[in-house]
Amino acid sequence: MLSGLAEGIGITLLVPLFMSLVNPNTLADNSVVSALHKMSEIMGISFGFQKLLLIVFLLFVLKAVLLFIFGRIRVRVVGDYKVSIRKKMCERLFGSSFSFLRKQKLGHLDYMVMADIEHSAKILDTTMVAFLSVSTLVTYAAVAFFLSPKITALSLLVGIVVLFIFKPFDRKIRESARTLASATKDAAHGISEALYGIKSVKAFSAEKTVLESLVSFFRKYERAEIRKQDIKTLVKVSIEPMSLIFILAVFAVSYKFLTFNITAFIPIIYLIQQMFIRIEKIQNSKNILSGSLPHAQSVEKMFETVSKNADIQNGSMPMSFKEQIRFEDVSFKYGGENVVNDIAFSVKKGQTVAIIGPSGSGKTTLADMLLRFISPSAGRITVDGRDVSEINIKEWRKKTVYVAQDVFLKNDSILENIRFYDSSITFEKAADAAKQANIYEFIMKLPQKFDTSVEERGARHSGGERQRIALARALARDPEILVLDEATSALDNQSESLVKETLNGLKGEMTIIVIAHRLSTVVDADIIHVLDKGKIVESGNPQELLGNPNSYFHKMSKLGNV
Repeated sequence: MLSGLAEGIGITLLVPLFMSLVNPNTLADNSVVSALHKMSEIMGISFGFQKLLLIVFLLFVLKAVLLFIFGRIRVRVVGDYKVSIRKKMCERLFGSSFSFLRKQKLGHLDYMVMADIEHSAKILDTTMVAFLSVSTLVTYAAVAFFLSPKITALSLLVGIVVLFIFKPFDRKIRESARTLASATKDAAHGISEALYGIKSVKAFSAEKTVLESLVSFFRKYERAEIRKQDIKTLVKVSIEPMSLIFILAVFAVSYKFLTFNITAFIPIIYLIQQMFIRIEKIQNSKNILSGSLPHAQSVEKMFETVSKNADIQNGSMPMSFKEQIRFEDVSFKYGGENVVNDIAFSVKKGQTVAIIGPSGSGKTTLADMLLRFISPSAGRITVDGRDVSEINIKEWRKKTVYVAQDVFLKNDSILENIRFYDSSITFEKAADAAKQANIYEFIMKLPQKFDTSVEERGARHSGGERQRIALARALARDPEILVLDEATSALDNQSESLVKETLNGLKGEMTIIVIAHRLSTVVDADIIHVLDKGKIVESGNPQELLGNPNSYFHKMSKLGNV
């Protein structure tokens, strides 16, 4: 507002001041100058040409300084907003339930966190810019009204009509923005999915089909972008001719029917032009807001969704495990059907317990419940008689460590993959864990040893090497409970033998729960539970089950799986 006031008064003074160089008498005819003279008489200060010129110069300098300060504030505010909202969104996402997260499309989440929030921030930025445009328009209008009330009132009326004429275009821009966001999210997901599975894509020669699918999203995006830009361009190029026609009409009416004073008319024309420029900027702000609104709605909808799917298994009690873990008639429903049903067994501290069975029998569901990724639909899991849901989830997961079949390695060094975002793990601790996992000697043969990069998703290493790095990562955390979910199913015999050697060395030191297809992995377990169709159909130690010709374990051993 101050910058608009400074410019408005400055330009009102500047034109008559220069006119006075041609005709000194014109200076006294200007209403603003006359007002300044009256002020000077009251204040006892004389205003000459030089002083007035200095005032005009200072006013324009003030405007420039104010605009610079405002620009810095605006950039800082918008930047802080984006960091804050992205942090808040990631906190909500990381705090949502695992069952919710695994249903999400990664490309959509990537786009939402970066692009949707980036576009949403434009609402804040554009609102501040629009406020500047409105305040400057009001200031110009006030100064122009002082010079010519009738012309100013008519100019504002025309400006309001112009904004009303272009209002229907806002809806079209919003529709185009929604199409753009949808196409971009689908394309982002398609690209990330194809790159994640690039080995399979190439193996099945599906590159052309994948590309055609992505191109369809690109074309959809391009059509929506062209439509949006056409509308914005049409609006922009239409306002300028309207302002020119209006100014010419004002000039004609003033010259023909009103008392024409060039020293008053030139500032009026300039101010009217500036008013129309601000009206154009306000319309442009409306266009940007219309285009940003769908992105803001997407972010708001995601906040609502993740809030509804928050992980509520927080608990407040400290982690304490001295005797046993019990599954007490545990059931879990997925899609209305029981995946596991009335599961009941116990795991004593220090035991190695194996859970085996055919695919789809519910083995991984049991592991997910133990890790508290999901909650039982019925029954409960207890530790020393206490429901695990009462235990602080961070403490629980700190002491209950998970090694999956599909190992996740970040694109970093082997050392950082063992530490895995835990800077408290020293090099010595990581090296000891690598020795326990039978991967230390392999690492030391590498050119950069522990500083060797594993590359994207561990592409540099074999499945067995990745698995043992993941096992070292788990052991570096000194877990009380180690859960291995199909951790050896994709390994060759030598790699499996090394993992088994590790597990045998850990027997008695920690509680180990092994979920496996391959029976050879679990022959050294203390007890085996066999799952089939969500129920435990047999239990016993490996020797008992091998000695029972009717047991699942015995039948699988006859097929060469042990």
